Amino acid sequence: MIRGGIPVLAGLLAGCGGSPIGVSDESGTGSGGSSGASPTSTGASLSTGSSSTGSEDESSTSSSSGSTSGELDGPGCGEPPACEGAVLEGSVRIESSADLAQLEGISVVTGFVEIIDTDLECLDTLLCLQEVGRDLRLQDNTALRSTAGLSNVSLVGSAAGNGGDVIIAQNPVLASLEGFALERLDGVVAVWRNDSLSDISGFMSLRRLESLSVQDNPALESLEGLHELRRLSSCDVNHNETLCLSQVFAVCGGLEPEPNGVTDFNDDDC
Repeated sequence: MIRGGIPVLAGLLAGCGGSPIGVSDESGTGSGGSSGASPTSTGASLSTGSSSTGSEDESSTSSSSGSTSGELDGPGCGEPPACEGAVLEGSVRIESSADLAQLEGISVVTGFVEIIDTDLECLDTLLCLQEVGRDLRLQDNTALRSTAGLSNVSLVGSAAGNGGDVIIAQNPVLASLEGFALERLDGVVAVWRNDSLSDISGFMSLRRLESLSVQDNPALESLEGLHELRRLSSCDVNHNETLCLSQVFAVCGGLEPEPNGVTDFNDDDC
């Protein structure tokens, strides 16, 4: 029986509906802001200069490769953008290729970044992105095949009092979770209902995490991207029918202090 993970995640995903927004103020996910606003609209401002992660990182970011699958050439796939250390004050919801283009060259977004209900196949335009002030959410993207465009994201939740969350939910053709340079996250990594997802290798740099929720990913076979975790407060890994129980223990077992949470309905027979 699931007693911990899904109720928590349901709370995190609440409020994802409503009117689409381009760039809003930081009053909350999906609230406020004008529909289709640009980065220079009221409620958000754009500036350039060194981001908090440093100019040396920015210069290397501009040469980073995009999607690892060279055959991907659909919406959102392409050459890495030039990075100038630009900072976007506010929150962004991306719902189209045009919305994604607004973030080209941006290194820091001080609020939320939500990529929701798009036809994007890649996120290569985001290769300059290093810091997200609040949550980062990928949800209901029916064509998304690569998250390698998030390879330089090293900080999520810098503006959130309780830490930011990384939420990857209901992306049906996403087979591998790539990207990310996170070493610490004081919020939740939530991976939920991604029908084709077989591995989550993108979190290989992560050493400290507050909460892990991995639920209802029927093709998931490995948690190898999380094997380097040294501290985890809560672990809820449930209803992943091809995920061997030994994979769960490799992440959530043997830690001191032992994480709270529930693990059930994975592959106990492998």
